[in-house]
Amino acid sequence: MIKRGSGAGELSWSFPDDLYYMPFDHEWARVEGDALRVGISSFIVWFMSRLLPIDWMRTVPAGRMVKKYQALGSYESPSYFTALRSPVAGEILEVNFEIVTGPQRIKEAPYEHWIFLIRPANGATDLRDLPHGGDAVKGWMSQVLAEMESVGEFD
Repeated sequence: MIKRGSGAGELSWSFPDDLYYMPFDHEWARVEGDALRVGISSFIVWFMSRLLPIDWMRTVPAGRMVKKYQALGSYESPSYFTALRSPVAGEILEVNFEIVTGPQRIKEAPYEHWIFLIRPANGATDLRDLPHGGDAVKGWMSQVLAEMESVGEFD
């Protein structure tokens, strides 16, 4: 759990230790056998819901080969847009159309509602540089929160 503030103004976000996180767009990846489930973190869901709810998603189709960090689509609200990126090179095996057609469900449980299932081309090699586990995630999120604080995001 990552926290900011205290008392009534405390904010907190969960970051399960078994996941890998994309540091710039806040996607997560869960290893499941020889594939990865990919979704978006509780932090980015919170950040976007401050602006407006996630209204729609666009995704590339299953069967597409992708490179690490390649845009796979986007999630959007009327005042915000961000890319969905691949944490690994590989093949998109499946797109979760339940979430793509109803992205508001992600807010309910961001780590249960995945968007893509990807078969990595390089096994787990592409995951090595992504924050994973307690200390790595705390260090990364400390930097994110400090940057947000410096530009007045919490005022």
